[in-house]
Amino acid sequence: MRTFTLLLLAITLFTTNLCFSQSGKRIKINNYTQTTINQMIAAGIDLRCGAIFEEDYIQIELSEQDLDMLDNTNITYDVLISDLTTFYQEQTNEDLPLAIQQLEMAKAQSVAQRGSVASSSINNFLQYQGCD
Repeated sequence: MRTFTLLLLAITLFTTNLCFSQSGKRIKINNYTQTTINQMIAAGIDLRCGAIFEEDYIQIELSEQDLDMLDNTNITYDVLISDLTTFYQEQTNEDLPLAIQQLEMAKAQSVAQRGSVASSSINNFLQYQGCD
């Protein structure tokens, strides 16, 4: 029974990972026109967030579903990065040691600042002033 449960769990995790993996691509559309933009919007591709509009090209990161919609419009594009998940994972692995080091330095600095106590009194109307 335990073997069956583990096998079922492994199959479930594998199919979930396979079905819901969101691997997209970074693409570049050269020599775009307003008609190209209108076709992309009509196809349901969101250009408001993440699209980089340069004078002679558009650079955007799209999911496989968005790429299928783009393919249906017959707009040609060049793939700059074919697997964004791997790309960002590699970027994270490169930047993680430095980020951890900076976090540790910030923690140490915070502890050092927390350890210093001001020896001055704060003017407070409830504080006894020793009036004569």
